[in-house]
Amino acid sequence: MPLQDLDLALAELQRCVEQLRMRVVNLPVAVRGTYLSAPPFHSLWEEIARRELVALVHPDGATDPWYQQYSLWNSVGQPVEEASSSRP
Repeated sequence: MPLQDLDLALAELQRCVEQLRMRVVNLPVAVRGTYLSAPPFHSLWEEIARRELVALVHPDGATDPWYQQYSLWNSVGQPVEEASSSRP
C-alpha cells in the first residue's frame, strides 16, 4: 500500500479487500521514519480493525537501540517471512 499517502493507502486497502478478497496486510514498522503507531496512522488501524483483517508488521526499519541490541528485528521478522500457509 502507498503508506506515504494515507488517502491512497486506504483506497488501495479497500480495493484489495473488495476486489481481490485479501484478508491479510503486511506492513512495515515505519514509513519515512514514522512508526505506524503514530497518530497519523490511526485511521489505517481503525480500517484494518473494522474490516477484521490480519495485520503482519515486518520489523525492518525499527531504529530504537533496544530493538537492535537484542536482534529482535531478526527473531520476529525472519519467521514471518518464512511462514507458509497450509491452504492452497
